[in-house]
Amino acid sequence: MSGYWAGILTILAINIIFAYGIFLPVATGQLNLGGAGFQAIGAYGAAFLSASFGLPVPVTIGVGMAIAGITGFVIAFPLLRTRGVYLVLATFAFAEVVGGLILNSDTFGGAMGLSVPAFIDWHVPVTAAVVVTLFVFYLMSTRFGLTMRAAHDDEVVTDLMGVNVRSIQVAAFAIGGALAGLAGGLYAHSFNFVEIQSFNALVSIYVLLYVLLGGTQTAWGPLAGATFFTMLPEALRTVLPALKSGIYSLAGVEGAVPAPDDSWRFVILGALTIAMMVFRPEGLITRTMIERFGFHRSRAGKGALGMTALMSLTNVSKNFGGLAVITDVSFDVLAGARMALIGPNGAGKTTIFNLISGVYQPSAGEIRLEGQEISAIPSRERIGLGIARSFQNIRLMPHLSVLENVMLGQQARAGNLGNMLSPLRRSRWRREAEELLEQMGLDTYPGEVVATLPYGIRKKIEVVRALVAKPKLLMLDEPAWPG
Repeated sequence: MSGYWAGILTILAINIIFAYGIFLPVATGQLNLGGAGFQAIGAYGAAFLSASFGLPVPVTIGVGMAIAGITGFVIAFPLLRTRGVYLVLATFAFAEVVGGLILNSDTFGGAMGLSVPAFIDWHVPVTAAVVVTLFVFYLMSTRFGLTMRAAHDDEVVTDLMGVNVRSIQVAAFAIGGALAGLAGGLYAHSFNFVEIQSFNALVSIYVLLYVLLGGTQTAWGPLAGATFFTMLPEALRTVLPALKSGIYSLAGVEGAVPAPDDSWRFVILGALTIAMMVFRPEGLITRTMIERFGFHRSRAGKGALGMTALMSLTNVSKNFGGLAVITDVSFDVLAGARMALIGPNGAGKTTIFNLISGVYQPSAGEIRLEGQEISAIPSRERIGLGIARSFQNIRLMPHLSVLENVMLGQQARAGNLGNMLSPLRRSRWRREAEELLEQMGLDTYPGEVVATLPYGIRKKIEVVRALVAKPKLLMLDEPAWPG
């Protein structure tokens, strides 16, 4: 293979790994503009260990990757307390801090950079990119991946399903940091030199564009985005001269054709980027596309459901500032009984549901389930006690399939480490969800992305998601079962 193509494959492999490092936190709803900082940590960690101690390449890259992952884990706790543009700014500031520390460090060569004595050929980063791609696809096929995507769509509902959203986000951020560090270590040993100017703000922006324009809904997105934005400029390097020659030939111009200005490659790339944002705002690869081509519905036998509970509210009140929404509400729900809360809009019916499920804390009074006071219990733990609910306004995960939304309701029963890291495709949890969908007459929809379905079907799915938790107390806010 020529040196040119070896270099292109090396850059492509590093970009794919880097893109997956940013994809994981983005998949949980956390925009990370600090990718260059994590890549710099991995690159300089590997370069320093190789140059100063002569350690083997696997050790230097592994240590650099570990340092980046640990750094991601530590800073995730304060950074992920921010939201939206503030999180973007916080992660961007992290990358700038890393760059500033390295730039002013004599140990790491400052502005002069570091030479890296150990060299790796193109097949090493390519092999690493294949392994990382398979790892991310596997991770996204597990319950851990399901909870990541659920947190992206609706953190409140994901929490009510029994998911520790903060833990999932921190884990995704740390793993993403480690992968970005791996990309940095491979960069250092592939090019035998690192300088902090190579890990600037534009690098963070480019890799985030790989992810966002490739698509954040599936693991295919970063692969497509990184490949597109890495290979297109190189393809244009060949296509533009040929295109210019063709235009000159059609125009009857004879003689040597001057080479086109190299900057046109990036003009075209920028125009295509804008077009993708306009016409494919969810990215090149979406869940709807994947499910359309790849889903095969399976049928299963029927299952059985049952629910019993005892809930007591005693003198419960809820105030929002100086506004008293409910005051001194008391009632009991007997085991096996059906009970309705009736009142006009604004009477506080949904507020009571939110108090029981833990979205709100009562201002006064007690809430007991089977005699246990639950007011201080976090909302994510209440579904494990046997409380499940639907919502007045449907709150399903729009980018998950019907089956995945229902399986999310099993989290309280299936959230141990073994289940979190096991593939869902052939699990008993999948079979149980399929059985319940068939029992409820929804077995024609399991692979459909929820956002594409009509209101009535989505209302049913929300009820099924609550039922699959096998609750003792089932709360239906403005229930309906159309059709």
